[in-house]
Amino acid sequence: MLQSSKIIYALHVLFFFTCSITDGLPSSSKRPNVILIMTDDQGYSNLGCQGHPVIKTPNIDKFAENAIQLTNFHQEILCSPSRSALMTGRYSARTGAWRTAAGRSIMKDNETTLAELFKSNGYKTAHMGKWHLGTNYPFRSMDQGFDEVVSHKSGGIGQIADYWGNDYFDDTYYHNGEPTKYKGYCADVWFNKTIDFIDSNKDNPFFVYLASNTPHSPYIVSEKYYKPYIDQNVPEKRAKYYGMITNLDDNMGNLLKYLNEEGLADNTIIVFTTDDGASGTSCNTHDGSVDGFPTDGYNAGLRGRKASVYEGGHRTFCFWKWPNGNLTNHMEIDQLTGVWDIFPTLADLCNIKIPKHLNIDGKSLTSLLYARKNNQWPDRTLFVQLHGGVGLKYLPGAPHPFQESAIMKGPWRLINGKELYHIDNDRRQEHNIALQYPEIVKELRNSYNQWFKSTTKDMNIPCRTVLGDQAENPLELSAQEMYTSEGNSPASAKHAINLERSSSPWKVHIAQSGKYMIKASRYPVYSNIPMGIKASSGKQDLNVNKVTLRIGSKTFEKHATSNDAYAEFSAILTKGDNELQGFIIDQEGKKYPTYFVLVEKVKSNTQQ
Repeated sequence: MLQSSKIIYALHVLFFFTCSITDGLPSSSKRPNVILIMTDDQGYSNLGCQGHPVIKTPNIDKFAENAIQLTNFHQEILCSPSRSALMTGRYSARTGAWRTAAGRSIMKDNETTLAELFKSNGYKTAHMGKWHLGTNYPFRSMDQGFDEVVSHKSGGIGQIADYWGNDYFDDTYYHNGEPTKYKGYCADVWFNKTIDFIDSNKDNPFFVYLASNTPHSPYIVSEKYYKPYIDQNVPEKRAKYYGMITNLDDNMGNLLKYLNEEGLADNTIIVFTTDDGASGTSCNTHDGSVDGFPTDGYNAGLRGRKASVYEGGHRTFCFWKWPNGNLTNHMEIDQLTGVWDIFPTLADLCNIKIPKHLNIDGKSLTSLLYARKNNQWPDRTLFVQLHGGVGLKYLPGAPHPFQESAIMKGPWRLINGKELYHIDNDRRQEHNIALQYPEIVKELRNSYNQWFKSTTKDMNIPCRTVLGDQAENPLELSAQEMYTSEGNSPASAKHAINLERSSSPWKVHIAQSGKYMIKASRYPVYSNIPMGIKASSGKQDLNVNKVTLRIGSKTFEKHATSNDAYAEFSAILTKGDNELQGFIIDQEGKKYPTYFVLVEKVKSNTQQ
């Protein structure tokens, strides 16, 4: 950083302390607005301002030039864990959402989210884009404190719970729970709807969680965005990944322009980050593993990528800007920070008290952001662990002590409880120095043991989708949230198309005793696609004989044909916790999952 920037920043800090009032925050007749932006799978280095030699992001680069940057900032290792940590300020293992599927990507409904905190303090709240913390009631973002929601389902567009047939352009997303058709590219929709929401609520303080599903796979974007990279001999898939980031940059430019034109920029806190390490297509590794050393592409010299416990798997960019709060002019902060800190920091900056019973794991970064004197940032220890969910890294029976974990303190990184690296001297994590520093290894292992015991004691208590509540009736279950004991649940639309992966039960809670109508199918009932047809080709690939449904100890059976879109069952269900599981059975007796089940509580005469 240039010396002149340091001088300018010091003058701003001096001005800040001269004008500050209660708790050191600037006086304002109106609380600041907040826009919290989280992109998907962008990693640490995939921005021009992060030194990327190819990607062009002029709008974000200009934003970063006038923002505070946390250069040693860490997410959790995968999408859902990072997002639950962001929303709660707590380690994901506490929240229920510590994987990306298999019934463990659902955040407990009794967690207090940022949206609930801000809404209870007079803010208008909105969520645009990706949620990935529960598809059904009571786990949707609209159930968790957001007034206005435009979102896709599941972990990504084209995944199994998402609206069938979505392909990034002119898709159907969910507006406050209702399927609604939108024109344009997915990321354009999220940013445009953010602007629409702000325009309707700019007279009140607002909190927006803008969570683009891009640049997550599949890599789909208009040719105008990826062709310039093709022309530079970038491989096509990587060129599309880069193009998705350039599209994000255009959208960021439009949003910043709007805020400036409306006079909202000065009193709006913008936090810009991403959810985990870079996508595998952004760089190859020497051995093809997620933990390997990058050989091409660009990863700022970090080892590992998405799903790795090495630095490239969880170290990400994080920028903060708030002109009225004197968070402006580029300043780099290298102290150890993480996603858990965003919750308490935003609350602190907006003068919102956090109830003590929430037991936040994060720490307010206010003293760091303002470089306060006589307030030394203490040494701290942070932990990330991949409890399972990516290919061969799935760990049956999780949690497992130390497996796929990173313990961070100062410059030290202890990987899997046994490999020790000094990140300042060995950024690539090439030299394991555990034998030279046994006392450091012992200290970090002891800290981890306390953390592991605290965070994982209730980790395998399932989050149960609620059936029969008027908040979502009927309710469609998708295979992604089947509660699997081994392997991964079906997460992609392709799994239903190709009849892949085995069936497991859904963990459910019956809200009301009474009569229910249940439709079990291969494809979503609303798609009306016959169960015997391979949706991608239109040809029959399954000779259906019957469909079975198990609810607790009861089993139901219904004859069906390949031309049927679903099999319908009537059942009397009793209030309480239960399991639901279905199978499509062919003429030879082979079983396939019912990838979708639509459950509707039938109104009784007294309810009508």
